[in-house]
Amino acid sequence: MRSPTLACGAILWLAKRARELAEGSRCFGDVAECLGYPQHLAGWVHRNFALVIAGVFIARGLARIFLPAASPG
Repeated sequence: MRSPTLACGAILWLAKRARELAEGSRCFGDVAECLGYPQHLAGWVHRNFALVIAGVFIARGLARIFLPAASPG
């Protein structure tokens, strides 16, 4: 049962790293070459989706612990 825990840890690290890169991009004022939108917005979206996925892993793990008969697999 360690793989969901390891996956959640990796996803949370990914979210932390995406936040750091987005903040660095915001500080430097980087913009996309073609469309001209700030690149830090894409980093924040990436971070938010990673946090949602980590939340799903945590909820699934808690469901397996507290509701073993109702959880699939």
